[in-house]
Amino acid sequence: MYVSAWIACTTALIAAKPATCIRLTSMSTEDVRIEFSLQNDARLLEGARTIFAHAAKQAGFPVESRQEFSVASLEKCREAFVSSEEKGRPDSAIHILIGEFPDRIEISIEYPGDLRPGVSNASGRERAGGSSAAGGDVFDKQIFDSVEGQSLEGRSRVKVIKYVAAEKLKTKVR
Repeated sequence: MYVSAWIACTTALIAAKPATCIRLTSMSTEDVRIEFSLQNDARLLEGARTIFAHAAKQAGFPVESRQEFSVASLEKCREAFVSSEEKGRPDSAIHILIGEFPDRIEISIEYPGDLRPGVSNASGRERAGGSSAAGGDVFDKQIFDSVEGQSLEGRSRVKVIKYVAAEKLKTKVR
């Protein structure tokens, strides 16, 4: 057994005196960031949906909005896999970065391949009628506040943004 004399003396001195102040635990004001890579596997996609729902919950979205947000986010991942397969890379992983900020949630999806037809490379915004064949109903409700895309040297990045204030305002109106 190893005992340090300095610690024993310090403990004895502090224990003998009444506490004069309480140490405050400082809270982190940094934004939360979740980053992961994902293969096209149904089990992994379900895990990603849970992560998207968790981010929405942490932001304070109501239950119904969390479900819509996670399903729409997962659909964007599926679009990335389709684009990767079209590029001739069926086993490619996509890289996902979720940023939780006080006023918004941002999801960036990076993948090999070109932008899907629903996202304009020139404007970087999703066109009004752009939705995938597999999940058109999801996007008819305009889940995301902003969809931006860019392609460079055979890799693409799609960033979707959902503002928190809009969701909280919808909850109060209902």
